Amino acid sequence: MFIKYTDVNLMNIFEKQASFYLLQEVYTQRELAQKMSCSLGTVNKTLKSLMDDTWIQADRRPTSKLLRHVDANRPASAVILAAGFGVRSVPLNMTTSKPLIEVNGERLIERLIKQLHQAGVKNISVVVGFMKGRFEYLIDKYDVKLVFNSEYKRLNNIWSLGLVSNQLKNCYIVPGDVWLEKNPFSRKDFYSWYMVGTKSDPYSPVRVGRGGEFVLSKDSRIGSQMIGIAYVAGDIATRFADEVRLAMHDSARLNRFWEDVLIQKSLLIETFVPYIVPEEKAIDINTYEDLRLIDERSTHLNSSIIKLISDVLGVKYDEVENIVPLKKGMTNRSFSFAARGRKYIMRIPGEGTGQLINRKNEANVYRVIKNFPFVETVDYINPENGYKISEFLEGARNSKPQDRLEVQQCLGILRKLHAQTVRAGVRFELFEQIEFYESLWGLQPSVFEDYAEIKNRVSQLEPFILEHKNADVLCHIDANFDNFVYTGSGNNRRLKLIDWEYAGDQDPLVDIAMFAIYADYSKEQIDWLLDAYLEGNVTVRDRALFYSYISACGLLWSNWCQYKQNLGVEFGEYFMQQYRFAKEYSKRAMREIEKMGD
Repeated sequence: MFIKYTDVNLMNIFEKQASFYLLQEVYTQRELAQKMSCSLGTVNKTLKSLMDDTWIQADRRPTSKLLRHVDANRPASAVILAAGFGVRSVPLNMTTSKPLIEVNGERLIERLIKQLHQAGVKNISVVVGFMKGRFEYLIDKYDVKLVFNSEYKRLNNIWSLGLVSNQLKNCYIVPGDVWLEKNPFSRKDFYSWYMVGTKSDPYSPVRVGRGGEFVLSKDSRIGSQMIGIAYVAGDIATRFADEVRLAMHDSARLNRFWEDVLIQKSLLIETFVPYIVPEEKAIDINTYEDLRLIDERSTHLNSSIIKLISDVLGVKYDEVENIVPLKKGMTNRSFSFAARGRKYIMRIPGEGTGQLINRKNEANVYRVIKNFPFVETVDYINPENGYKISEFLEGARNSKPQDRLEVQQCLGILRKLHAQTVRAGVRFELFEQIEFYESLWGLQPSVFEDYAEIKNRVSQLEPFILEHKNADVLCHIDANFDNFVYTGSGNNRRLKLIDWEYAGDQDPLVDIAMFAIYADYSKEQIDWLLDAYLEGNVTVRDRALFYSYISACGLLWSNWCQYKQNLGVEFGEYFMQQYRFAKEYSKRAMREIEKMGD
């Protein structure tokens, strides 16, 4: 796409910065050098260039040419991105959206709006999603516009920006969860800039180069902290808005941050000036500890979750420390924390799990298995909402499904479990759960065109299973390799089986089938797994039953995935893998059943 660049776009970084400062007042060379973080020689060269190009006069006052460019490119609007859930902010996000958190008695988003107003920007759009109703009062209090992002659960903030792409010219882009000590917005901004902090970030794709320009972070260089605030001016804004709209129709880019549009199209490197702020002056409040650092007296620190932890463990609020959000799981949101020298994990059930899991049954299972040596220690579990506090397994790692020695050890744990005489008291009914998960779709059809055919074929296996199944034992049900966790090392290495949410009484081969399909095993690996569990004593009946369970479990979890997808939680390839197991192993099971007839 061809862009007609104005003279302003031909200025180098130092010329833009010097022009901006001289629009405020007539600074000396030494003062400019300090503000621009460069040498006096660079300042003198820059001033001469600006005078030669008639941007400033001999007395360093702006010319009418510069003033015209300022008028044409001055800030006209702002977009505040406030739709996201903020996964890393647990437990703060259990009661409020991050932009509504108070720091020193002032809500983050209100502080940003006031700072924009001070710069003369009154045309402000706030893109909302999570807890959208909590932002309604801003319409009356600050005359802002609310734009609802219905895809906030599923897509990243490129979608939010795309909803307001028609107002991105001469526009500030501002995340709603940033605290700024000083107001970075100005009535005299006339070129595009992006804010970065002095704090290093090893995950940032860009850094500030020696010449004050943006460069890509390569060769293990440490990147610059990306704050997320930008000003998009003039002709660049037109191109940027077009790229944002294109990204909305590119599924590969929808789960990226909006800055990726700037980086991938070289806009950030070629045309944006770094706006560098000290790390303590601009704080992106992502986590509980970020808020504690900036305002240890914030009322949001005393959340209901922290109160629960305090009550259960008998500690004070300020003794609950080092809160670190953990990787978002398939079902739950969790974080680790420390209290009086011990580390714990707090589990908070995720979206839609109240429909999927019977928490009373789960609590009862944990009561039954609490003395098993291969189970994690649980300090608290609520049978109503599923909140759980358990030990933090230091140095833990998941088992490796391609390491057959480790798989043998996992199977050893399952044999110990299946040999127990205790029962859950509740049977996990595979075919009932398949129907139940399907019922949760409501009027939504299956995403798979041949679903009715495959479901019918899997259902035909039920009479065979009922006739030939093994006696019920206590089963984990969700016995995948991620739930087998190694701790310690050497002689102190231990293997534990965690997360018993779906546990119930069932045929022990169901646990083995679950392990196989979660690991996405090939047929050769599946046959080896069955042989390893049964220690070489596999009959045709065993294989037919095992394949039947693989098929039924595949359909079960693919139905589960579709329900979660309807809620906005995407599982991608895992979803299709499970359906493929239902489809392929229903045929294999039938062939094995025919062999039994022969």
